[in-house]
Order: sequence, then structure tokens, then C-alpha cells
Amino acid sequence: TVSSPMLASYFEIPKHELDGYYRREARYAFEVAKVLPWNNDSCKLKDGLCKDEAIICVEYKKGDHDEYVKDMFKGDQKKYHEAIGQYYDGKLWRNDIFPVEKYLQLCIRGAREIAGEAGVKNFLETSYLACGE
Repeated sequence: TVSSPMLASYFEIPKHELDGYYRREARYAFEVAKVLPWNNDSCKLKDGLCKDEAIICVEYKKGDHDEYVKDMFKGDQKKYHEAIGQYYDGKLWRNDIFPVEKYLQLCIRGAREIAGEAGVKNFLETSYLACGE
């Protein structure tokens, strides 16, 4: 449960692309989130209607690496290594990972374009680093 609303953009994914989306984002859990328009111009889907709910990717079981391997790979470290572990050492979720500056600037610029300085403030207040700050 989130204590304050988070500014986000959402988009439609064609049904035939959903499997690929779920595979690409498999390191996250998927939850249904309530959607509220930021302003009167914030709903611009093809049909012009804002949806009441959307799927959001969230941290998998509070970043519990062992639970992820158990749930997704039935505890099989070899399968985990083939799918993920071969790309870097250590646990999937760690507290020493920081955003790439270019990506962070892209997020801040997007928040500003959507909602001005209130959007930037919302982004900074509802985002956190891997260390929890």
C-alpha cells in the first residue's frame, strides 16, 4: 500500500505483446494499481478514456533474492545463472546499486514535462535508491 500517490505514465500494450512484456520484466511482481488522472489533459489513450486500473511492476517480495530464485526457478541455481546470474555476480537485488545519471535525468525531465515542478517533487518523494533512501 502506497501512502501517497505516485505520478506515472501508463500505456496500452497490445495483447499479442503481453507475453514478451512479462518475460522482459520478469524480475518484478505485477500488481493492479488504481489510476487517477493528474489533470484534465492526462488521459490520451486511443479511445480517449482513462482506465480505472492498470498493471504496475513493483519490487518482487521486497527484493528477497532467495524467494525469487525459489519461486521463479524452483530453487535451481543453475537455471537462475543461465537466465540472470551469468550477467553479473551477487544477488539480484542489492543495496549498492545506483541509477545511471542519464536515466535519472530522463526520469526527472519526463516528470517535469508531465506535471511541472510538482511532478519533479512527486518523483523525488516517491522514488528510492536500492539502499532504501
